[in-house]
Amino acid sequence: MINRYLLLFRPASLKLSFPTPTPSRCFKSTVAYTPPQVWPKMSAPPPPPPNPSNIHPQRRPHNGSPPRNKKRRRLPWSVKPVKEGGMEEVLQADISSLMSTLGLSQSETPFSEQGLPPKFSEIELTIKMLSSTGDGLAEHSGRIYVVPFSIPGDIITAKVIRHTPTHSVTDFLSVKSPSQDRDDSLIGCKYFSSCSGCQFQMLPYAKQLEHKQNVIQKAYDNFSNLNPKLLPGVGDTVGSPLQYGYRTKLTPHFDGPRKGGFKTGDPTPDIGFMVKGQRRVLDIEDCPIGTEILRKGIKSARKYVEENLHTYKRGATLLLRESTTRRPRKGSEEGDTEWVEEKECITDSNAQTTEYIGNYKFVNPAGAFFQNNNSILPTVCSPELIVVVSFL
Repeated sequence: MINRYLLLFRPASLKLSFPTPTPSRCFKSTVAYTPPQVWPKMSAPPPPPPNPSNIHPQRRPHNGSPPRNKKRRRLPWSVKPVKEGGMEEVLQADISSLMSTLGLSQSETPFSEQGLPPKFSEIELTIKMLSSTGDGLAEHSGRIYVVPFSIPGDIITAKVIRHTPTHSVTDFLSVKSPSQDRDDSLIGCKYFSSCSGCQFQMLPYAKQLEHKQNVIQKAYDNFSNLNPKLLPGVGDTVGSPLQYGYRTKLTPHFDGPRKGGFKTGDPTPDIGFMVKGQRRVLDIEDCPIGTEILRKGIKSARKYVEENLHTYKRGATLLLRESTTRRPRKGSEEGDTEWVEEKECITDSNAQTTEYIGNYKFVNPAGAFFQNNNSILPTVCSPELIVVVSFL
């Protein structure tokens, strides 16, 4: 438009010539000069007709690949590499061992779920082996099934959750026929068989120690890459004086909204530990394996979250850590030692906690790892055991 008005002030004797107008999609076409008295209303030339083969010429051709706005076809199942040293590698070693014992071999054909029990269907399984991961292993129609909260000899009703190329994962439902080693009267927690924290409460403690010994032995056999003749023998597992009320650190947690944080009046979320095999928090009001002071701490922590929920911008992990203080014993107080131990529940990860082993005092950050079963520390730290460990 600026060029148009500049032309109005040129002398009439000046002759100007312009190229023939050419249509353009960018609307920057040139026009021929016309005297002002007959100047028509300007209009852009019409755009060229669209090309049916490519309606959007400015976009790159997809060369046969699916358009971005269309859902891509799911690729066939591919086996992900197993992480070295992870639980999946340990589980695969036990699955291979069980299949070898039963005379089974891994199929060489591409994996397909055809012919397998549908997902979320119920199935009856007989447990053959207890894996190092703590799950029972069963065989059905030549396929291995992983069943939590089960032990060899159990006949279990389980729910099929998913299938993998090497095994199927299930969820524990009920015991149809118990193993001779199962004793459900030993279970001391109402959340057992749902919470992922404990696995062997139904198993006598002597059997638990025997299983832990086998876990160490299988670790040497499967992952040491040493000549079996060079491997040392694995001794008996040292038992704990306490089977409940021993754990000195608990970290319950809760999930929160992705954006915006909690608002005043929002319901209190589930606070506890993960559901076995699921990415969901199980609401835990009490944990019997925790020490007495931590069991009180859980109740206090839950109350604090409920009253101050609106201050949390997202979910959080709560620290509950036992700390011990020793003071001189008074003459009127009964006891075999010169001191009295007082317990405290620490919730600040940057605070210091104190633990005693005999006459030795250990101070650690509350958020750091320290032996979570202090009832067994005097035994495992005895001079006799240290000499044996050093010798091995």
